[in-house]
Amino acid sequence: MVSLAKVCKLLKNQVLDRYHPATAVPAGRGNQESGFFILEIYILKLYHVTTQKKAKLYRQTGHIIKPVRGFNTLMGAMAWAIKVGKKIIYEIETNDKKTHKLPDHHNEFGEAWWADDNIINFRCIYSGDKN
Repeated sequence: MVSLAKVCKLLKNQVLDRYHPATAVPAGRGNQESGFFILEIYILKLYHVTTQKKAKLYRQTGHIIKPVRGFNTLMGAMAWAIKVGKKIIYEIETNDKKTHKLPDHHNEFGEAWWADDNIINFRCIYSGDKN
């Protein structure tokens, strides 16, 4: 098994994209012919650090209840995980308009963000537990 410190070292020079565009097409006012309009939104990718107990709850319910904190880089999340002793990191996607930068909790590897939205798009990218 690769240690968390070794993973951090390997990712040190890796640049992660913070935003990727998504397109929503809700019904409503807009194009009079189709009755639809295109609304461009941005999805913010964050890295959420959690415990095994909460990760199990996320898998059972299929979502993470708001508010959700996360880092804009995987390195920032890993450094936070080491500091607080949590072993699971999820990559989450949230609406950019409902996400705010936290005034604290930052570290030299990343910025901390607060998502005021329930998270339904998430995947485990690191687990230090054997299960």
